Amino acid sequence: STQSTGEIKMRASFLTKTNFSLFKTRNNLNRNFSFWSSPNFNRPAQEELKTGLLTGLNEVREKKGKITNSEFLYGLKLLPPTSAPLKNLEKKDQNLQVLVSDPNYIASIVLVTLRRLSIPYEDSNSWRKLIENEFKGKLNLIELIIIEDDWYAFFSFLINYCLRKIIPSNYHNRSLVYYGKAHKFKSIVDTKNDFALYAFLLDKQSKIIWKTTGGIIEKEKEEITQIIIKLEENKSF
Repeated sequence: STQSTGEIKMRASFLTKTNFSLFKTRNNLNRNFSFWSSPNFNRPAQEELKTGLLTGLNEVREKKGKITNSEFLYGLKLLPPTSAPLKNLEKKDQNLQVLVSDPNYIASIVLVTLRRLSIPYEDSNSWRKLIENEFKGKLNLIELIIIEDDWYAFFSFLINYCLRKIIPSNYHNRSLVYYGKAHKFKSIVDTKNDFALYAFLLDKQSKIIWKTTGGIIEKEKEEITQIIIKLEENKSF
């Protein structure tokens, strides 16, 4: 069938625009591939570390996880970001308050992380060693893992698989994972740096007695010991 001059011009214009878009896309892909495969990727400049998203990561690296000193608190409750039951790493519903009120322990250490997979193994493991070597049967160790990015929720099966690999299996039933926004939670308990590990010592009513960041150090062991002695003697804070 014959085509009008107008139709031919329209088709020619469409093909020209399509080819130009494909050319731009190909060039963008080539540039992106060059960036991702370059030796400079994952080696951000120092000035970039001090701004934007990497500010928190830079602070944690510079201070080796100890972004704040330990401090004694009392009265504020550590409640999860949602009232609904959370899933533990055994894929079962679990309630944080139920774990904290376990009668087999005097108190609980709750490790709160917002980027758990970026936490150095030695920091999280130092808390497990503390519990197993010095406070076995006295302190319960619980993890509250918060993942705020909506995009990551689509890959929860993969993230949970990685978490099960880095957290010992005997802690899976006490490792709770929450996918969703937690702005109010972070504001209340002051967990402003997403790259830090926060450790809270709670009584059986979920009230925060003490908190710190990063791995455990000798001075903090002494502080925890004094808290445990007080709790065993039923002394108030």
